[in-house]
Amino acid sequence: MKKLKLAISDKEFLTLEDAARLLSVSRTTLYRLRKEGVLEVKKVGRKQYILRKSIDQLFNPSS
Repeated sequence: MKKLKLAISDKEFLTLEDAARLLSVSRTTLYRLRKEGVLEVKKVGRKQYILRKSIDQLFNPSS
């Protein structure tokens, strides 16, 4: 079975590392944005994922 690897821009959920790379910020900044309620984060087990729509809303608040 082949594994499909999506580009960061095509993912609906991003790991903290992917989101940090996409936004060119540190993980600490992402934790702060999460704490402030700017980014919506979902936990699956021990991993945290940031919803892509949260990142998009940073740049398009009216959407």
